[in-house]
Amino acid sequence: MKNIIFDIGGVIFLEKSNSVLNKFNIKEEDIKELSIFFENTEKLDKGLQTVEERFESCNFRKELVDKYKNIIINYYKFKEVNNELLDIIKKLKDKYNFYILSDNGKNFENYIKKKSFYNHFSGSVFSCDYSTMKKEGKLFEILITKYNLDPKESLFIDDIEINIEKAKEYGLNTYRFKCNEDLIKYLKDNKLLD
Repeated sequence: MKNIIFDIGGVIFLEKSNSVLNKFNIKEEDIKELSIFFENTEKLDKGLQTVEERFESCNFRKELVDKYKNIIINYYKFKEVNNELLDIIKKLKDKYNFYILSDNGKNFENYIKKKSFYNHFSGSVFSCDYSTMKKEGKLFEILITKYNLDPKESLFIDDIEINIEKAKEYGLNTYRFKCNEDLIKYLKDNKLLD
């Protein structure tokens, strides 16, 4: 194995996007309403909509807009980084090339590229730059071609089954992420980690 490709949401960042709302003192009924923002983000992830436009399209009542707009449009800044996984990446950076393959909007992409851990990656492909998502398949082809990767020498790690199945269609080795402990065991069992 030469290349390890990581998803971001649910892997490098542990939480699902809507769970960031639980970090703030927001009433349960407001959380329920605000969660609409996270329900259909395909336009956002395909780069066809900004976070501001996505927020406006939800038509929240004025009270919610006044109180929570800043939290919602900056949701990605409140997500918890998977530091244990980043420690593994640091440990293995001399053995493998690391890549990011992510369904995310432009704001999140720009945020990730400014994070210090981004320096451990040889490259990245974000859905917003190509107007397509992992579940559609083409994003895998773009990643493989852009970085001249041999799928047989590449491992793709994601937490969503449909993305794992698509990756297999492109000949990539896959691992469905559930928790760090299971991933560490998988890497050790496959002699990718000492």
